[in-house]
Amino acid sequence: MSNYFAPAFQVQIDGTQLSADVSLNIEEVQVVSKADTLDTFSFTITNALPKMRWTHTSDANLFSQAKSVKIAMGYVDELEDMIEGEITQITPTFPDSGVPTVAIEGHALMHRLHGTNRTRTFQQVSDKQIVEQIARDAGLQSNVEDPNIQYEYVIQPNQTDLEFLRERAKRLHFEVLVKDKTLIFRKSQEAQDNTFTLVWAQIQKSVANSSNTLPMNTCSLQLNALQPPTNVEVRCYDPKTKKAFVSHAGSSDQTSKMGGSQTGSDVTNAFPRPSNHVHVSTMLASQEECDNHAKAIYNNEALKLVTGTVTTIGAPTLRSGQVVVVLGIGPRFEGRYCIDEATHSIGSSGYQTSLTIKRNAIS
Repeated sequence: MSNYFAPAFQVQIDGTQLSADVSLNIEEVQVVSKADTLDTFSFTITNALPKMRWTHTSDANLFSQAKSVKIAMGYVDELEDMIEGEITQITPTFPDSGVPTVAIEGHALMHRLHGTNRTRTFQQVSDKQIVEQIARDAGLQSNVEDPNIQYEYVIQPNQTDLEFLRERAKRLHFEVLVKDKTLIFRKSQEAQDNTFTLVWAQIQKSVANSSNTLPMNTCSLQLNALQPPTNVEVRCYDPKTKKAFVSHAGSSDQTSKMGGSQTGSDVTNAFPRPSNHVHVSTMLASQEECDNHAKAIYNNEALKLVTGTVTTIGAPTLRSGQVVVVLGIGPRFEGRYCIDEATHSIGSSGYQTSLTIKRNAIS
């Protein structure tokens, strides 16, 4: 079991661990993970007078732009690798009182997919082949779940590789992320088994059950009954046959209820008029692709039924895309939630993990 009274971290620059005299001057370390976007890291180091080592001497070169950074967080003798990335931002601060500091920030290697707009075509390919090619171009390895759909023609129209992959993922109810040097393209994870149970206002219960049960310090949730659609309709035109493709998706196409009994569609049906979402697209090439797109839109929107934020003690294995169980908040809201974003922070107040969560059903 972790020693929750002894949080610790480790920072490597270009493969070399920071020496103790440097690490001791780091005031705060933070790592943020979120699928479909750029994972980030940051740490702030004291730049004490009169030497001001990190701005006024050659030691400042230790934290130069584009240097590789690897951060582990956790507790003494039990650290977990959190992120591998590159320095993209350096912010020295010289206050009118207090000690100068330098904030070092950076991104996971997914940032290599961001910044350059491309227009190109892919012919006779699958999404797996597209992702693998983009990963190779960025100097990354790839781990791709294959949707098993073959496309005659796909265009990347003046988009960054990241924007393009987000769009491909959204069509399939997939998500994109980078772990270390690997680009991952996978199904949305709300149907997966839960990793942790978070319990509010029952400290004894939360720490006694198992190492995967944690106390929840705060919890704030919002049920939005107007957000989920009752039905989704997708329409597009096939230039070959001169006919329209029309697809529908509803509650029967929801990949998982996450342990709940009422889907967003059930909640929306409480109002006098249904909430029908109609999408018109010119970029779909087959009835199968249209069907999959309708189901993906429905499932993407369904996860907006309940959203919120929670905080707990530091748990380095909590990451975006995982599923957690939230208890102690009443029967309507208790249940399984998908982590949308995970923020890990070690500072003067210890180690805390903050999560944004989402759910597609209520109990």
